[in-house]
Amino acid sequence: MKFDGAIVISGGFDPIHIGHLRMIKDASKLGTKLIVIANCDRFLVDKKGYVFMPIEERLEILESFDGVDRAVESIDDDMTVCKTIEWLAKDEDIACFANGGDRRNEDDIPESFVCEKYGIEMEFNVGGGKIQSSSSLVGGEVKKPWGSYKTFEKGNGYLLKRMTINQGEILSLQSHENRSEFWYVSEGVATVECDDNTFDLKKHESTNIPQKSKHRLSNNSNGILKVIEVQIGDLLSEDDITRYEDRYARD
Repeated sequence: MKFDGAIVISGGFDPIHIGHLRMIKDASKLGTKLIVIANCDRFLVDKKGYVFMPIEERLEILESFDGVDRAVESIDDDMTVCKTIEWLAKDEDIACFANGGDRRNEDDIPESFVCEKYGIEMEFNVGGGKIQSSSSLVGGEVKKPWGSYKTFEKGNGYLLKRMTINQGEILSLQSHENRSEFWYVSEGVATVECDDNTFDLKKHESTNIPQKSKHRLSNNSNGILKVIEVQIGDLLSEDDITRYEDRYARD
């Protein structure tokens, strides 16, 4: 532990990616407490013209991570988090404002004056620097007959993707020889078949799909279904699919 007090980090987290996770992990080791400031929706619209994930979802996801003690929405009306840091400093013992990405020194930090005012140190290159941008993750959807999917990150033994299933659509009944899966519903209601069990998952609910189990996902709701899928295994490939039933007669 480098600082005797709380650590503050900030960002859009829209969507959250591997660079954010590494920053959170490293920042949580710097002090006694980690507070995450998520930029408000208006900030994101002003900066990039859209909001991919609303603030409520971003805060809920951030607070679920190990190492995060508190996640708050920014209260600033400009493109900084100066007011938010000042507001937090009134009832939190803030020791450090930690920065990752492309912020490398105090000249890059408009918040430096409020940090100086409250005796808050600044730390740079937390999480190893910028390796990915949230904006680069939006787009690149792979179209499927039931909707689409987008791969966000693939590493040694894991793959993270989002599936968007259109209303009334159903994926094939399938199994995988080399991987298990974790499903998290980010929007809508999912109907899950896994071996002999059939059940619904509502927004923010999740389930594990064991390796080699017969499983299927369908959208019987009145809107779009979005599911975050984490694949875990030694061989992660779209070819590792054995289909037993398929509406679209695929092999």
